[in-house]
Amino acid sequence: MKEKYRLAILVTHPVQYYYGLYQELARHPGIELMVYYCWKGTIDRPYYDPTFQAEIKWDLPLLDGYRYRFLGNLYPQPVPPLGRFLNPGIFPALLSGRYDAVFVWGYNYLTAWLAFLAAAISRTPVFLGGNVVPRPRRPLPVRALKRAVLTPLCRRAAAIMSECASNTEYYLSYGADPGKVYWNPAAVDNDFFRTEAARLAGEKREIKRGLNLPPDLPVFIFVGRLDPRKRVLDLLEAFRRLGDPPKASLVFVGEGAQRRDLERLISRHRLPNVTITGFRNQTELPRFLAAGDVFVLPSGYDPSPRALNEAMNFALPAVVSAGVGTAGDLVVDGENGFIFPVGEIGVLANRMGRLLEGSRLRKEMGDRALRMVSKWNYRRGAEEIFRALGSLSRL
Repeated sequence: MKEKYRLAILVTHPVQYYYGLYQELARHPGIELMVYYCWKGTIDRPYYDPTFQAEIKWDLPLLDGYRYRFLGNLYPQPVPPLGRFLNPGIFPALLSGRYDAVFVWGYNYLTAWLAFLAAAISRTPVFLGGNVVPRPRRPLPVRALKRAVLTPLCRRAAAIMSECASNTEYYLSYGADPGKVYWNPAAVDNDFFRTEAARLAGEKREIKRGLNLPPDLPVFIFVGRLDPRKRVLDLLEAFRRLGDPPKASLVFVGEGAQRRDLERLISRHRLPNVTITGFRNQTELPRFLAAGDVFVLPSGYDPSPRALNEAMNFALPAVVSAGVGTAGDLVVDGENGFIFPVGEIGVLANRMGRLLEGSRLRKEMGDRALRMVSKWNYRRGAEEIFRALGSLSRL
């Protein structure tokens, strides 16, 4: 085994959920890390995110604790795939870097394919990763094109870094070798969220009052974009079915295209105790999670939403749809939450009602959720990447 493996990571831009993994890799005694970014994202200034319909600038130290380099992007601003990132600098970087492996995050941008080509020329092993899961009802031409392109890519990858079981299923469906799949869990900074949960534990009633919510009613909480893919209208309708009026509160933490639809329906049905907070940054989330009693995520397609992990670190039971990629890993139906079929509003309302009626059930499920999410951490991801690097000497 080598004294240190030289690892390059290519990723589109600094993301709040991945920098913790890079810090962990940089601390690893057996890894020398360099992260290549295609774009600065929010590092210099906020940018307008059309999915949130808000200006975004993450309030975390996304570049601290590891070596990185921003590659020159031929497009000054991201544009729709596949053209949003074109960074020719990745080519000489990989040809001259003498890396033991390059971990390419995703494949739906041109720079990734430049990296695959440079890796092939320099005979650098490729680790492939990305938050993708099987998606039903794709058009036949799309499926045929993806199979033609992704099958050779997955078969040739030296390692697949999988975030969850559905992520593994996706890569195996394109011919990946099961023996080359490693678990890089879809994680968050568990320590941060648990510290915040402990700090805010005595402020729940005060936080509810600050949201103009009755302090004695249980709170269902949603965190994410307010858009059709998250199926937030399903959640509001399920909440409405809990009673007239429901003996609970509902908080939407997020912003997006369907905010006005939500506000219109809240007004039409005269629903009390429903709050929409708008976009909230990472360091603001704990205060809202501390007010919650049950986390709900009814998404139609949602590969690895980290909001689920964040809520579980606050010991919240979760009601999630089968469209959530990490649902089968993080939520054991009936043990630490419930999984329901996408779009089945009646089932969603039933599961929410069961948790609404039983404070003891909420407590027991929440405790199990906290234990479950403990296994999903950056340290495990770094160790799995190191294990994948170690396997290269046996190829």
